[in-house]
Amino acid sequence: MYQGSKTAWRDNMIHMMDYWDADLLMTQEMCYGQWTLLRDELGDRSSGGPAYDSVWGAALAENPGCAKWGADTRYGLATFSKGRAGTIDQSTRSVTILPNPAGGEQRILLCAKTTVAGRGVRACNTHIDYRGDNPRAQVAQVAAIGRQYAAQGDPVVLAGDFNMFPKDVRMDPLYDHGGGTGIFQEVDENDKSHFSGTDCPQSADRCRSGEETAEPVCSPRADGRGKIDYIFLSYYWFTTVRGATLRLAHRACPTTICCGGLRHGSGKGHRQEFQPQARTDRLNRWPSERGMRLGE
Repeated sequence: MYQGSKTAWRDNMIHMMDYWDADLLMTQEMCYGQWTLLRDELGDRSSGGPAYDSVWGAALAENPGCAKWGADTRYGLATFSKGRAGTIDQSTRSVTILPNPAGGEQRILLCAKTTVAGRGVRACNTHIDYRGDNPRAQVAQVAAIGRQYAAQGDPVVLAGDFNMFPKDVRMDPLYDHGGGTGIFQEVDENDKSHFSGTDCPQSADRCRSGEETAEPVCSPRADGRGKIDYIFLSYYWFTTVRGATLRLAHRACPTTICCGGLRHGSGKGHRQEFQPQARTDRLNRWPSERGMRLGE
């Protein structure tokens, strides 16, 4: 897709960030070298668009596919927040290793406190595993940590690839409605064009639903077309949520979902005019056999 050019990949990512005017960008499946490419370009940008501060967390100590991006082959998550160095309080950075009862690839939750529109926000980023009991155990811990931050008075933005559809009971600890026991709303939950079933009638105000971000042709573990990428906002602090998926063409996908979508969402703050936006992307180890991959 980028004809072997790292700078072309970097410039395309920055173009999309500028197009959406994203206050927060959260990426999964990112090589350390990919993060540094974006970090170094965006950290002190003085023209052409806003600067972004960032934080990184390694899920894996090495990934062979990351050698294309540099000598450091760590692989994990990155969060970008609009603003110059110091926008993210690096002293609040935390990397939590999530439970892994079924084995497989290690997964993490990356959180840090940042400033969006002058208001402190706890930004958390994750990628939930699909194997065995891992989704249940990992979502439960992510939800508990998010609840703790909210109890401390922090508005919480939680984004990532959860490898599950919205109505999956293993997502219950996150949602604050639809049978859920959590504290979060999701940015695309009020789009009636995706309401379906007796538990999600057109008369409802919100549902555990949303635009598809994955399909089996690009995400073999997806049980049909559906939503597996999410931007959650702690319910107490946010209202007027909305979400969308950016669809891209790709040689490996016959449809426009293309291995998932770039999720975009926003919400207005309950107690003041506060409109954080977040984007969650999942970036594979381009240039691999499937190029840049979004969603799963």
